[in-house]
Amino acid sequence: MESTPLHKFLKLLLFLISIITHFPPQSSATSTPLFPSEALPTKSGYLPVNSTTKSAIFYTFYEAQNPTSPISQTPLVIWLQGGPGCSSMLGNFYELGPWRVSSSQRHNDEHLALIRNPGSWNRLFGLVFLDNPIGTGFSIAATNEEIPRDQHTVGKHLFNAIRAFIALNPTFKSRPLYFTGESYAGKYVPAIGYYTLKRNARLPPSSRVNLAGVAIGNGLTDPVTQVGTHATNTYFSGLVNEKQKTQLEKLQVEAIGLVRAGNWSQATNARIGVLKLLQNMTGLATLYDFRRLVPYETSLVTKFLSNVEVKRALGVNESMVYEECSDVVDAALHADVMKSVKYMVEYLVKNSKVLLYQGQCDLRDGVVSTEAWVKKMKWEGIGEFLVADRKVWKVNGLLAGYVQKWQSLSQVVVLGAGHLVPTDQAVNSQAMIEDWVLDRGLFAPGQNEDLSCQSFGSIVVNIQNIARTSTESPTKLSAVSVPVFPKEALPTKFGYLPVNSTTSSAIFYTFYEAQTPKTSVSQTPVLIWLQGGPGCSSMLGNFYELGPWLVSSPKYNVKHVELKANPGSWNRLFGLLFLDNPIGVGFSVASTAEEIPRDQLAVGKHLFAAITSFIALDPSFNSRPIYVTGESYGGKYVPSIGYYISKMNAKLPLSKRVNFAGVAIGNGLTDPINQVATHAVNAFFSGLINEKQKTLLEKLQAQAVGLTKAGNWSEAADARNGLLQLLQNMAGLATLYDFRKLVSYDEEGLVSKFLNNVDVKKALGVNVSMIFEECSDAVGEALHEDVMKSVKYMVEYLVKKSKVLLYQGQFDLRDGVVSSEAWMKKMKWEGIGKFLEADRKVWKVNGKLAGYVQKWGSLSHVVVAGAGHLVPADQPVNSQAMIEDWVLGRGLFASDKA
Repeated sequence: MESTPLHKFLKLLLFLISIITHFPPQSSATSTPLFPSEALPTKSGYLPVNSTTKSAIFYTFYEAQNPTSPISQTPLVIWLQGGPGCSSMLGNFYELGPWRVSSSQRHNDEHLALIRNPGSWNRLFGLVFLDNPIGTGFSIAATNEEIPRDQHTVGKHLFNAIRAFIALNPTFKSRPLYFTGESYAGKYVPAIGYYTLKRNARLPPSSRVNLAGVAIGNGLTDPVTQVGTHATNTYFSGLVNEKQKTQLEKLQVEAIGLVRAGNWSQATNARIGVLKLLQNMTGLATLYDFRRLVPYETSLVTKFLSNVEVKRALGVNESMVYEECSDVVDAALHADVMKSVKYMVEYLVKNSKVLLYQGQCDLRDGVVSTEAWVKKMKWEGIGEFLVADRKVWKVNGLLAGYVQKWQSLSQVVVLGAGHLVPTDQAVNSQAMIEDWVLDRGLFAPGQNEDLSCQSFGSIVVNIQNIARTSTESPTKLSAVSVPVFPKEALPTKFGYLPVNSTTSSAIFYTFYEAQTPKTSVSQTPVLIWLQGGPGCSSMLGNFYELGPWLVSSPKYNVKHVELKANPGSWNRLFGLLFLDNPIGVGFSVASTAEEIPRDQLAVGKHLFAAITSFIALDPSFNSRPIYVTGESYGGKYVPSIGYYISKMNAKLPLSKRVNFAGVAIGNGLTDPINQVATHAVNAFFSGLINEKQKTLLEKLQAQAVGLTKAGNWSEAADARNGLLQLLQNMAGLATLYDFRKLVSYDEEGLVSKFLNNVDVKKALGVNVSMIFEECSDAVGEALHEDVMKSVKYMVEYLVKKSKVLLYQGQFDLRDGVVSSEAWMKKMKWEGIGKFLEADRKVWKVNGKLAGYVQKWGSLSHVVVAGAGHLVPADQPVNSQAMIEDWVLGRGLFASDKA
């Protein structure tokens, strides 16, 4: 016969008394140099889970620092770590507690210290950390058999522990409780929430637990659905190719099949196999955050809690060995891993508040993984939730992420965060939990007005940064060295190259000789750089990306511009030539607006004239291998001049041919009709938009594709521009060129400031009356109808005749990895099948992950990790290594047997 609730509660109290005699009392907690008194928990100790054994959960409690309500009404937030089997002391001392462990080096020794956490979750609320399940961290399992094997037992133990905690202070009983946690707590949190609601229904009001809501961060909640997302998620993150994606999908299907068959242990092993293969394929330090070069440094917590003085301060038996994660607990819950608790969340959302939040960069249990099961929830409000507006969320005026809410269910995407959201975004996670608990801001009732969806026709498109106001012809001036432009930073050569023998139109250039060439000058390759736009100056590449000297703004005078040496300059081994292309761009001169190119044939013709004029400047240039490189709209310019050279060379005698060796295109717009169709899916799998927004963007993409197929070039370009503007509005991003950035590239306009300096113009031989503009509206307008025209056929021609390198920064939403691979796989080239089957290899520079290289025959493809649209600006040393190895056929670019 079942005991009465009162009888059980008295037994628990008796056990609590007995356990206090077994473990050091809370009052024994004392401060130490490593654990100062101000950092000690308000309470710490043990909470019984079973009245017949000594099994107990260790806890630490921190009272609210600045509560905004009477203490009896101040919410209590309870934190549960994941694993299974990982200690909540990780959350306490590494994530969201009021003090974090930090490390410093002194005399070659590591020194640990506690530092205040500005994003602590106990600013307004009480905060409880529970080492759950028993056997985890400092918690105690009387026997291994008592360690939970399922979520029902987890919930039962936690309920007993929480009631014991509430009994410690009369004010705790009336305080609203919020169960929170991350990772495998995506099961623990629903389990205790579900158990609490079910038990509350059978208890008198005076004995109930005052549950108000649950919050799950990057949770594993519905594994059978979530395990099916890893391949697609990593593919659209640019981390695996289609071949690897297919391999992962096969393993995912195996795991799902084992789940459906109820082979729980084998299903868990299959999931582990998927994740291990994924990590091996990508070479990532951790799947918990694909940006990280090293895993989270949680070992600091283990070192801290293994200190005898720290154990004494917390009232823990000194003989206990602290482990970050328990293999014993993990083994006990092994068969539980693939079991779903989605039904518990469905019950909770009908009876309490539910918050699901994910760090954007988590590849295990992130945004895509969570949204996959959320949309399958059996809840009468799920339809309204899925069509609710996802709103741009800001903290202190800066983009923090996105909030989608309908009634009791809220979902948050936290930008700039991985699996451990409070670690990565301390202040933003604090703002999130406080606003959600207190129903403030975007979490307030009735916050469902769409602020991001505009009608397509209402979008004002402006694809240029700065309008050009002068196209005056320059006069030749002698170069001079000035303080802002020191002598050592001056180009080897600079000036103007004519493009037409009958007009004064000319392309401005700067040339830097190789710093440390490996061959004689006559054999040293020359790289030609072409900027994008259309209409942007290659001086951006020169002074902001890959030139030997870059503009910077010194801290002592932010209005001043100076030059600093670039360790990643592309002229370390090669000559480097920057061309302001087309005419009318930067310091280049168009004698009339009508002479500005309207298509890529004219671009190629002008560039060929300029390049042959450059070669004529020095006899050694004639024999030097030439590689044409560029980025963005250079994805058209580069193939155009490469194609034009190849065609012209066939008509010229050997002595007059350009020694053309290859082309390299970075984040290029090359085949717009295929690339424009990728933006929605790319942004969706980057966690930046939801399915509703994705559907809207896909409609606009289809419109742009249709206009392109119909040959309505101007309208097609407008449609693409409108699509990109809407995407940026939806996502609230500073720039689509790198979704990590809080400000655009060269936000301060340093290149323009530098090049509009009169002394700089004199040093470069430019007419001082010329006004330098980064991008020309006149050139952009001239090429407007060219934007959506493809030059894929030119790349197909070039790959048969020369080396071709296509590289993309991982975080570019305009012309990034997904965009480029969409057209690459459609190339008409006899080697494309073998290329697509070639292994994508992990690429490292100086021992650290730099990205991925896929190569077959003359075609190489590189994904540059940690970079956006301007790869050389984001990863100077790695981009330098890439271009040098590719040109010289070294490393992963070495010749194969193709």
